[in-house]
Amino acid sequence: GWYDGNAAYTAATRITKDVLLAARWTIKRFTLSFNSNGGTPVNINSITVDSGMTTALPAVTRAAHTFGGWFDGATQYTAGTAITKSVALTAKWTPVAGGTFVDSRGGGQTYKWVEIGTQTWMAENLNYEMADSSWCYDNDPINCGIYGRLYTWNRAKTACPTGWHLPTRAEWTILIDYVGSASVASIKLRSTSGWSTKGTDDYGFTALPGGRRGTDGIFGYFSESMWWSATEYTTTQAYYRNLYSGFLGDAFAEDYYTKSFGYSVRCLKD
Repeated sequence: GWYDGNAAYTAATRITKDVLLAARWTIKRFTLSFNSNGGTPVNINSITVDSGMTTALPAVTRAAHTFGGWFDGATQYTAGTAITKSVALTAKWTPVAGGTFVDSRGGGQTYKWVEIGTQTWMAENLNYEMADSSWCYDNDPINCGIYGRLYTWNRAKTACPTGWHLPTRAEWTILIDYVGSASVASIKLRSTSGWSTKGTDDYGFTALPGGRRGTDGIFGYFSESMWWSATEYTTTQAYYRNLYSGFLGDAFAEDYYTKSFGYSVRCLKD
């Protein structure tokens, strides 16, 4: 409205003096509310935005789904969208492609698989018994059912079912680069349970901590995942991938170690 100091003037105000009126303005503000649509976090605080301004939008995750953006009906809102009304935004998700297959070898175990970029990975660790060179963590069969078996490198090379293989060093790198980086992959490929610091499992890879078996038969490092690669480092050592989280941070590191140690196997489709 129009004001002389704190006195408002309207069309009904009787004019009794010369006066200089100043316009008084109120900035329009709009409210954005959010529905994560099955994602995390479930409850997201609303955001108040000045008319015509832009704002950062919340980050959300959902296991085995790819985030497609925030939408008002068919209209997508991004951090660059000028806000001109109050609106309730809904997260859009696309399920990750995946399924199951049956290992035709003894036992006929069913495994989950998932497509990540141009690759098709098993969505769980291999659990195929190979005499004398594969073990359940702590020799407990329950652990095999949850975390898969631990294999020496020589056994791991031929352990995968027909049509699948032990991934090379380069193939592990393709996976990690597609997800973003080693530290990002540590979070996005890690299961939403089973860890002291849970992951988001964005791609359905569902990495669980499987530990390792030493050449002395002692099991350890049960808070980490260690998977063989098919690539040798020396005649006695081979490359592996190590996913961990804790006081050292989040990482999906590469290293090499003795081939006779027992590590997990995650198979890649031919």
